[in-house]
Amino acid sequence: MESAAVVGTLMLEQAAQIAQIVVGLSVVISLVFVGLELRESSRTTRASIYQNFMEQFARNSRALTADPSFAALLYEANKETKSLNGVDRLRLRTYYQNVFMVAQNQHAQWRAGYFPNFRATALPVVRDALGAAFVKAEWPWLAARLDAAFVEYLQREALAPPAQHPA
Repeated sequence: MESAAVVGTLMLEQAAQIAQIVVGLSVVISLVFVGLELRESSRTTRASIYQNFMEQFARNSRALTADPSFAALLYEANKETKSLNGVDRLRLRTYYQNVFMVAQNQHAQWRAGYFPNFRATALPVVRDALGAAFVKAEWPWLAARLDAAFVEYLQREALAPPAQHPA
């Protein structure tokens, strides 16, 4: 009788150990699955952010092509700003503020690892904008509305002489 009780106890202990192993494996498998799902979710988020960026810049481009008067205004403002009236100055401030805010958002996403290549996509657009006579004249106003870290980045990367731009 005593040996039957010992055998029963050993079987229960073995069953408990097997159950612990099964539970441990289940936890590991669940964690691997969660990790794979997170990676896929991260890819989807990155793709969505990039698509949003492209849509925002496309909207700006459509604004230029859809409104011939604004395209002409932008062309003239790239040369000189003295002849701009208050309404045109406001239109340009709004446009360029939007360009820089979109770029600032994408720069933050790039630094966080969600945006593929800020330097190859948004930075050239920002450099072109910074070269406009209107932006040069209005830079203190525009810069005051941007994050200080982004303005510092622009001063280091976008406003540096062309020879210093990374490839």
